[in-house]
Amino acid sequence: MLWLVSEPLIWAVTFFKATFLFVPMLVIDRVIMPVARRMPRDWLPKSIKQRLEKETYLLNVTFKTFLTILRIVYRRHSTKLQDGMTAPNPKVETFDKKTVHLLDFVKQNRPLVVNFGSCT
Repeated sequence: MLWLVSEPLIWAVTFFKATFLFVPMLVIDRVIMPVARRMPRDWLPKSIKQRLEKETYLLNVTFKTFLTILRIVYRRHSTKLQDGMTAPNPKVETFDKKTVHLLDFVKQNRPLVVNFGSCT
């Protein structure tokens, strides 16, 4: 019975968040960048000038992009993490091109920290 209440709520929240992420991308891709392309370059911020010069201004936002965002947001909301759950163990490639599992790097009494960005 709880599923009947929680599942539609999860989908509603998911749809709202995915739309909230998708609409600004669509506006940038279909409105702002085409207008910026026609403006004098000295009026534009440096970051937009660089994108226009490199021809990387299009994000190619499509309905498929929206569906991908929807799936990602849904997974985040539908997965409930709890203490004691097993961690995901994806395959990763080392610098010497060997394939290992992420949890192979775990050491006794030390947390495993995976950093996807800069530490500075």
